[in-house]
Amino acid sequence: MTSTVSAAMATIGFDPAQGGAFRLGLNGRDLLLPAPALNLVIDGKVITGWHNPRLTGGRGLDITGAVADGVEATLSVAQVADRDAFEFALTLRNTGTAPVRITTADAFAGTLAPATWQGLSFTSKWGDEFEPEHFGLDAQREIEIRTGRSSLGQSPWLGATSALGAVVVAPVWSGNWHIGIAPGADGVRLNAGISPWKFWHDLEPGESFEAPSVLVAVGTDLEAAAVALTRAVGARLPRSAASEAIPLEWNHWWPYEDKDITEAIFLENAEIATELGFEVSTLDAGWFGAADADTFWWDIRGDFSDENLARFPHGIAGLADRVRQRGQRFGIWMEVEAVGLKARVRSERADIMARRDDDPPEAPLDAADPGFLGYVCLGSEAGRAHARQLLDTLVAKTRCEWIKIDFNLDPKAGCSCTDHGHGAGDGLYAHYRGLYALYDEFRAAHPEVIVEACASGGLRVDAGLLRHVHCAFLSDPDWVPHHLATVHGNSYLLPPAAMLHWPMSEWRTKNRNQRLSLRDPALTEDMFDSIIRGAFMHRFGLSWRLPDLPQKWRERLKAHLALYARDVVPFVRNGDMYRLTPPPSRKGGGEAQPRFQLTHGDRHLLLGFSLGPHAENLGIRPADGGYTIRPRNLDPTRHYRLTELSPEGEVPSLVRTGHEWMAQGLPLIRTSSYAGILEPA
Repeated sequence: MTSTVSAAMATIGFDPAQGGAFRLGLNGRDLLLPAPALNLVIDGKVITGWHNPRLTGGRGLDITGAVADGVEATLSVAQVADRDAFEFALTLRNTGTAPVRITTADAFAGTLAPATWQGLSFTSKWGDEFEPEHFGLDAQREIEIRTGRSSLGQSPWLGATSALGAVVVAPVWSGNWHIGIAPGADGVRLNAGISPWKFWHDLEPGESFEAPSVLVAVGTDLEAAAVALTRAVGARLPRSAASEAIPLEWNHWWPYEDKDITEAIFLENAEIATELGFEVSTLDAGWFGAADADTFWWDIRGDFSDENLARFPHGIAGLADRVRQRGQRFGIWMEVEAVGLKARVRSERADIMARRDDDPPEAPLDAADPGFLGYVCLGSEAGRAHARQLLDTLVAKTRCEWIKIDFNLDPKAGCSCTDHGHGAGDGLYAHYRGLYALYDEFRAAHPEVIVEACASGGLRVDAGLLRHVHCAFLSDPDWVPHHLATVHGNSYLLPPAAMLHWPMSEWRTKNRNQRLSLRDPALTEDMFDSIIRGAFMHRFGLSWRLPDLPQKWRERLKAHLALYARDVVPFVRNGDMYRLTPPPSRKGGGEAQPRFQLTHGDRHLLLGFSLGPHAENLGIRPADGGYTIRPRNLDPTRHYRLTELSPEGEVPSLVRTGHEWMAQGLPLIRTSSYAGILEPA
């Protein structure tokens, strides 16, 4: 008997009579053909199907059966968020009497129906996160991460489009993952899951192994499939009263780093932040270490019991109290996993340090100790207890309401210490399971604290981590074309509520991509508006020297922040993002007038930008020839009123039918940015 589940437009089903094959259709046509649904390697044998599979009950479609002597597999496929998105979850159980070794365990394997398929993936590195890469699915390709951080090298996302429709695949994992593409006579075979590189798990009799799951979404086009996927990610995003308020955040890092920041400077900024409409002031790295002005945060990460009293004479507890007296909530940075080369904790807690002495990295952090990996192994219960204590102590000391948790190194294949509670081949797997548990325990204990994830900017952004934190920081650099390109790419994976980025920070050192400062006479109101409106698509943060901001920009920033808090927050909290154009390029070229739409119910936030050549000022210029924003997904018979979000106050509104708006759009001439809301009249 075939069992099926139907979503908005998609139908997915298993057929045990065909060895457990599953198929996935859209509008009555197959996107994924009936084909084996497994890709396993157990004790060196490749396995693609079951022996005598059976349908079993569960949260969606479950199929269970023997896959090897003494090994049973259950593949569960659950519809997510009442959309055309499905989660594939794989569990292996050892029902035999001897251990077995698992080296490949892909939760998803399927075959695209015959068609001409085009692929879209994203490369990713520091300052170049989510850089699009287009290719035909007509040659074998392996998209894989071996750095130990999910979006350093590639971003965990693949889109495939054809005349049949679109399929999106996203591993739900923060460590090493892969997506395999193998064209064949019967179609293009896809498989995805944890990377098999230097991975193995020895499954003992009576034990089970849960492979990292994979999200698969479908749609009539890539936009529809991507929205189905981001809704699936959003459905598992942690929610709390504090997080749902979408507070505006100021962070000290780029203008001051750890060199210039002091208690007096932080408090002066916090006081102005309150006047402008910010709600949280976050102290980034630079608060811990010896009491001197030259302490370098990188070297001593992990020694968080030391506070730099030269910079913060009242300590972080005293600073937090003084911040609250100035009308702000207090946020603080910590890198709970990483351990600096000069940190005391490295020797004091050698028992919890991640190591790989049998197979050290080719480029070790410490040439004198090549097995040292530079982080606390959270696969170890003692390591998790240590990390929990660090976080709990920080909250108890500061009563913080925002915590930014960073991770600035590459664990690569991970820890191989067999006395940590994991095996020699699955230390990275155990670490990320431990990290997820740590975040969940922390949020349960401190529901009032917003948890922001960061990893050298956006180098660990994935659907797995976003089940355990409230939001992810997208990238360290943030000049306008880069910002828009980064948001464009990330929005294929994350809903607006999961994204945080800063619009064009002021840097303590020179950023070669920012030719104008906020105090440059050449900076126009139009340019200033474009900088701020770029952050209207997600959670709003800012990293500026507020005391040095000219009064006219203070007033204009305050007006923009009031618009964001009043009108934009509902779209960020629960909206879908649509990309109305191809992406801009952070390096020049690409789409010169990128446009976006955030939709919440039948209300629609429209945003448009005009970018100049990469080397011209901020990369922003008025559109001489103009451009048009054409919204999508309106009711063609309904009348919609468009209201511009202008810092200068009320702007006359315009009413048209949905058909007219979609057909004619909104023409814009000689403006570098626009923000407005369409809602039923």
